[in-house]
Amino acid sequence: MHAKADPDRAMRIVEVAPLLVAVGQAVGVVAVTGAYSGAPATVAAVALSALYLPPHCYLLWCAAHARRPRHRLRTLAAVSVVIAAGLPLVGETWIWALVNVIAAAAVVLSPRWAAAVCCAVAIASVPVEYALTSDPSPAWTVVVLLERTAVALVPTWFASALHRLRAAREALAADAVRRERALIDAELARTVGAWLRRATEDGPRIARLVHVDPESAAAELDRLTGGARRTIAESRRLVRGFRPVSLVGELDAALALLSAVGVHASLEVAGGELPDRGREARRLARDLHRAVDRLLQSEDAVSCRLTVARTDERLQLEVTVEGGRP
Repeated sequence: MHAKADPDRAMRIVEVAPLLVAVGQAVGVVAVTGAYSGAPATVAAVALSALYLPPHCYLLWCAAHARRPRHRLRTLAAVSVVIAAGLPLVGETWIWALVNVIAAAAVVLSPRWAAAVCCAVAIASVPVEYALTSDPSPAWTVVVLLERTAVALVPTWFASALHRLRAAREALAADAVRRERALIDAELARTVGAWLRRATEDGPRIARLVHVDPESAAAELDRLTGGARRTIAESRRLVRGFRPVSLVGELDAALALLSAVGVHASLEVAGGELPDRGREARRLARDLHRAVDRLLQSEDAVSCRLTVARTDERLQLEVTVEGGRP
């Protein structure tokens, strides 16, 4: 059985990939220098790599995380100066370090300026190739420089795109939540708010009728209570449409709702554990919704008992009402 992939772990690997590529390319340059040049050139390559790699990796890290690096132009200038200074110190193998100048410019500058820097470095590598090597091949050098630059930039841009995609998804989710809340607020204001305003207006009038005409006051109070039940039922249907819950949660909410409107409700479960999700749970939840809606609309219901029992391998909901019919 295969373990499920961890998205966060995969994202961390993608974020680290540009740094691994940069370090790998630097180690490759040092290794080639040690193989074809003397000890002084190798020591200089190691020292210069230790100088430019931290700021260069910082630029790549910020780009991979879709962040704007601090002092990016100064950092780019520092990386460029260190790498340019290494050309006369290390020799021909240090030409491949120019890849880092192009890559740093690509993640720091605008596309127009990055393209200009790329062209400038590619053109400058031609006289450098003739000056440092005994058997120059400038066309091949330019092609390899661009190829290695692409190898360094593709993981960086890929990680940046993933971060931007994740940020966009989170922004869309937050916007959807805000819209949903606004819609719920508007619907609740239309239903519950309207009933509360009506209750505020009718309450004092009913209180005055109690001493003058008790029967009319009782009828008005029953009408107001019936309106409250209908409003609660409508609000329940509204909220249920936005946030589906488990079957156990539906049963608990039904008991609390009936108790809030003055209907004493009890629950009896016979036949084992209730399914939390699935087709059977959804069917039973629909039966529960219809039963509760009928109870809320019944003005003479006093108490009821909800029984969930398994009959013929199926869960059935039975509602026993005292003081009225659902």
